[in-house]
Amino acid sequence: MVLPRCLIDDYDRFTFRYPFTREAKQRVSNVVIEDVLKDREFLLRCLEFIERTLRTGRIELPSDLLEDVEKLLLTLYTSIIIVSLLDKRLWTRFADILSKYFSSNLESEVDRECITYIAEEFGIDVKNVRKVVRCEKLQIFFDVAVPLHIYLRYCPRNDPNWKLVNRYVARGHVLLTYRDLARLVEEAVEKHIVNMLENASKNDIIREIIVEQIGNELKKLETKLLPRTALSISKLARNVSENQIFPPCINLILADVRSGGNPSHMARFTLASFLLNYYVKILKIPVEEAVEKVVDVFRSVADFDERKTRYQVQHIAGLVGGRKFYLPPSCDELRSLGLCPTEGKCRVKNPLGYVVKMMKSLRRERTENRKREAVNEV
Repeated sequence: MVLPRCLIDDYDRFTFRYPFTREAKQRVSNVVIEDVLKDREFLLRCLEFIERTLRTGRIELPSDLLEDVEKLLLTLYTSIIIVSLLDKRLWTRFADILSKYFSSNLESEVDRECITYIAEEFGIDVKNVRKVVRCEKLQIFFDVAVPLHIYLRYCPRNDPNWKLVNRYVARGHVLLTYRDLARLVEEAVEKHIVNMLENASKNDIIREIIVEQIGNELKKLETKLLPRTALSISKLARNVSENQIFPPCINLILADVRSGGNPSHMARFTLASFLLNYYVKILKIPVEEAVEKVVDVFRSVADFDERKTRYQVQHIAGLVGGRKFYLPPSCDELRSLGLCPTEGKCRVKNPLGYVVKMMKSLRRERTENRKREAVNEV
């Protein structure tokens, strides 16, 4: 691949503006990360950077980082490692902010070759629009074309402007401007950062070093950044019976599954999507582990096929197929399907809402019990 002029002419500028490229990583490749993580003062500065970034929603670089590219890169990479030890809900927020810093630099990039070079580095195959379409009007309005399957992999999901029906497609390619391409790179970079977080979270050696150095500060930061309710619900859910907190519809399907029954397709989807969301979002179990737990639940059904079941559960979890993590059907949908035994008497909009409702109720009950016990002791 031919190197772009922006990289050849100013290596420092390139690695400063695009910190997750292979060139930036190579710049600090000789650093022993374990040694960096043993510097408590540096870790505390990274904690300050993380808190400021997550609170403001943008990257505000201290003056010393503006003048030292390698220090900036080490701060960003170390911050990713630290965030990997926090609640997973903070991962997406942090990755989103870092990817926006990256794409904002890319959008203002004068060197168009630089945009294409970086896009291809992150797995986006780019062609000049003139090689795909002959229509001169389209050549005026668009700059590049990317393969349809790559566009679908990285396009923003919740923006109607990015729906395929609102795009020009020619010869298996979607036509884009350079600004569009930078936005597509943002999504690819965000996925890349989430992968970095996932990999860092599995490194037990790194975890031990960080916890030893700043374990208390880490817990305090997580408490500051996450709603207290969410943290207490997660902790409480691990110590109660699932039957107590699962909604009647889920308990009914579970009973059918465990008795060797043959529930309908929608009943199975409802149970699988509910359990995945419960394990991952409430109990904070890694998604791969949650998939295995759900597969085990279905082992007792009459027509159990492990290969098919695992694929279907992985699909619902967003690990294969459309990469979408599905929510369970709403209570209105379940009533229309005949899967709601209470006919809406739970007074929630989604089965997951019932779990949260029950958790809050149990927490209030325990708090009142503790107060009564304290009064009785007096």
